[in-house]
Amino acid sequence: MKKIFQLMLTVMLVMTGVSMISCNKEDDESNNVPQADPSELTFNWESGTQQISVRPTQGKQMTKEWKFVEAVNPKLQSPNNKERLRVDSTSTPGVKIYSNEWLILRVSDLGRHIDVNVLRNSSITSRSIQITGECDNNRFSFTINQRAKVY
Repeated sequence: MKKIFQLMLTVMLVMTGVSMISCNKEDDESNNVPQADPSELTFNWESGTQQISVRPTQGKQMTKEWKFVEAVNPKLQSPNNKERLRVDSTSTPGVKIYSNEWLILRVSDLGRHIDVNVLRNSSITSRSIQITGECDNNRFSFTINQRAKVY
Protein backbone atom coordinates (compact mmCIF):
# COMPACT_ATOMS: atom_id res chain seq x y z
CA MET A 1 0.00 0.00 0.00
CA LYS A 2 2.83 2.38 0.87
CA LYS A 3 4.53 1.75 -2.50
CA ILE A 4 1.30 2.44 -4.37
CA PHE A 5 0.91 5.73 -2.51
CA GLN A 6 4.51 6.71 -3.29
CA LEU A 7 4.01 5.83 -6.96
CA MET A 8 0.81 7.89 -7.13
CA LEU A 9 2.54 10.83 -5.45
CA THR A 10 5.45 10.63 -7.90
CA VAL A 11 3.09 10.54 -10.89
CA MET A 12 1.17 13.55 -9.54
CA LEU A 13 4.37 15.54 -9.02
CA VAL A 14 5.62 14.73 -12.52
CA MET A 15 2.27 15.68 -14.07
CA THR A 16 2.17 18.92 -12.08
CA GLY A 17 5.71 19.81 -13.15
CA VAL A 18 4.89 19.21 -16.81
CA SER A 19 1.70 21.25 -16.70
CA MET A 20 3.51 24.26 -15.22
CA ILE A 21 6.12 24.57 -17.98
CA SER A 22 5.16 27.62 -19.99
CA CYS A 23 5.83 31.30 -20.48
CA ASN A 24 9.58 30.96 -20.26
CA LYS A 25 12.78 29.81 -21.92
CA GLU A 26 13.19 26.06 -22.28
CA ASP A 27 16.63 26.16 -20.66
CA ASP A 28 15.38 27.97 -17.59
CA GLU A 29 15.11 25.72 -14.55
CA SER A 30 12.32 27.63 -12.87
CA ASN A 31 8.85 26.23 -12.37
CA ASN A 32 7.63 28.77 -14.95
CA VAL A 33 4.41 29.86 -13.26
CA PRO A 34 3.99 33.60 -13.86
CA GLN A 35 3.51 36.00 -11.00
CA ALA A 36 3.35 39.73 -10.53
CA ASP A 37 5.98 41.36 -8.36
CA PRO A 38 4.77 43.14 -6.31
CA SER A 39 1.34 41.54 -6.24
CA GLU A 40 -0.25 44.58 -4.59
CA LEU A 41 0.29 48.29 -5.14
CA THR A 42 -1.16 51.04 -2.98
CA PHE A 43 -1.33 54.65 -4.15
CA ASN A 44 -2.16 57.71 -2.11
CA TRP A 45 -4.80 60.21 -3.16
CA GLU A 46 -2.39 62.38 -5.13
CA SER A 47 -1.87 59.62 -7.73
CA GLY A 48 1.41 58.17 -8.93
CA THR A 49 3.24 55.73 -11.16
CA GLN A 50 4.74 52.36 -10.24
CA GLN A 51 6.04 49.39 -12.16
CA ILE A 52 5.20 45.70 -11.81
CA SER A 53 7.46 42.94 -13.10
CA VAL A 54 5.80 39.84 -14.48
CA ARG A 55 8.03 36.83 -14.05
CA PRO A 56 8.02 33.17 -13.09
CA THR A 57 8.11 32.31 -9.40
CA GLN A 58 11.78 31.44 -9.82
CA GLY A 59 14.39 32.13 -12.47
CA LYS A 60 14.42 34.72 -15.22
CA GLN A 61 11.76 36.94 -16.70
CA MET A 62 9.14 35.47 -18.98
CA THR A 63 9.83 35.54 -22.69
CA LYS A 64 6.25 35.17 -23.90
CA GLU A 65 3.60 37.85 -23.81
CA TRP A 66 0.77 37.67 -21.31
CA LYS A 67 -2.73 38.74 -22.17
CA PHE A 68 -5.30 40.66 -20.17
CA VAL A 69 -8.13 38.47 -18.89
CA GLU A 70 -10.28 40.55 -16.56
CA ALA A 71 -10.44 43.35 -14.04
CA VAL A 72 -12.46 42.85 -10.88
CA ASN A 73 -13.24 45.11 -7.95
CA PRO A 74 -12.43 42.81 -5.01
CA LYS A 75 -14.20 45.09 -2.52
CA LEU A 76 -17.61 44.51 -4.11
CA GLN A 77 -19.32 41.36 -2.90
CA SER A 78 -21.80 41.12 -5.76
CA PRO A 79 -21.64 38.85 -8.81
CA ASN A 80 -21.33 41.96 -11.01
CA ASN A 81 -18.00 43.17 -9.65
CA LYS A 82 -16.21 43.38 -13.00
CA GLU A 83 -14.59 46.69 -13.88
CA ARG A 84 -14.80 48.09 -17.38
CA LEU A 85 -11.40 48.77 -18.88
CA ARG A 86 -10.80 50.32 -22.28
CA VAL A 87 -8.01 48.79 -24.35
CA ASP A 88 -6.08 51.07 -26.67
CA SER A 89 -3.25 50.09 -28.97
CA THR A 90 -0.36 52.50 -29.31
CA SER A 91 1.97 53.33 -32.16
CA THR A 92 4.67 51.26 -30.45
CA PRO A 93 4.46 47.53 -31.29
CA GLY A 94 3.72 45.37 -28.25
CA VAL A 95 2.46 48.26 -26.12
CA LYS A 96 -1.18 48.51 -25.07
CA ILE A 97 -2.94 50.81 -22.66
CA TYR A 98 -5.76 49.63 -20.39
CA SER A 99 -7.70 52.37 -18.65
CA ASN A 100 -10.81 53.38 -16.74
CA GLU A 101 -11.71 56.69 -15.08
CA TRP A 102 -8.93 56.48 -12.47
CA LEU A 103 -6.43 53.86 -13.63
CA ILE A 104 -4.07 53.61 -16.59
CA LEU A 105 -2.02 50.45 -17.21
CA ARG A 106 0.69 50.73 -19.82
CA VAL A 107 1.69 47.19 -20.79
CA SER A 108 4.97 46.95 -22.64
CA ASP A 109 8.05 44.88 -23.45
CA LEU A 110 6.18 41.66 -24.24
CA GLY A 111 4.30 41.90 -20.98
CA ARG A 112 7.34 41.60 -18.73
CA HIS A 113 6.79 45.05 -17.26
CA ILE A 114 3.55 46.82 -16.46
CA ASP A 115 3.67 50.55 -15.90
CA VAL A 116 0.77 51.46 -13.61
CA ASN A 117 -0.31 55.09 -13.69
CA VAL A 118 -3.09 56.00 -11.25
CA LEU A 119 -4.84 59.30 -11.77
CA ARG A 120 -5.97 61.68 -9.04
CA ASN A 121 -8.76 60.14 -6.99
CA SER A 122 -11.51 62.73 -6.58
CA SER A 123 -13.73 60.30 -4.70
CA ILE A 124 -13.97 60.19 -0.91
CA THR A 125 -14.06 56.39 -0.98
CA SER A 126 -11.11 54.12 -1.61
CA ARG A 127 -10.84 52.35 -4.94
CA SER A 128 -9.46 48.94 -5.71
CA ILE A 129 -9.09 46.79 -8.79
CA GLN A 130 -7.63 43.31 -9.31
CA ILE A 131 -6.07 42.69 -12.71
CA THR A 132 -5.82 39.11 -13.98
CA GLY A 133 -3.51 38.09 -16.78
CA GLU A 134 -2.86 34.80 -18.51
CA CYS A 135 0.22 33.32 -20.13
CA ASP A 136 -0.10 29.87 -21.75
CA ASN A 137 -3.15 29.05 -19.61
CA ASN A 138 -1.39 30.03 -16.37
CA ARG A 139 -3.16 32.89 -14.61
CA PHE A 140 -1.66 35.48 -12.32
CA SER A 141 -3.09 38.60 -10.74
CA PHE A 142 -2.19 41.78 -8.95
CA THR A 143 -4.26 44.29 -6.99
CA ILE A 144 -4.09 48.06 -7.24
CA ASN A 145 -5.46 50.07 -4.30
CA GLN A 146 -5.96 53.80 -4.18
CA ARG A 147 -6.55 55.36 -0.78
CA ALA A 148 -9.48 57.65 -0.19
CA LYS A 149 -9.08 61.38 0.08
CA VAL A 150 -8.30 62.39 3.66
CA TYR A 151 -9.39 65.79 5.00
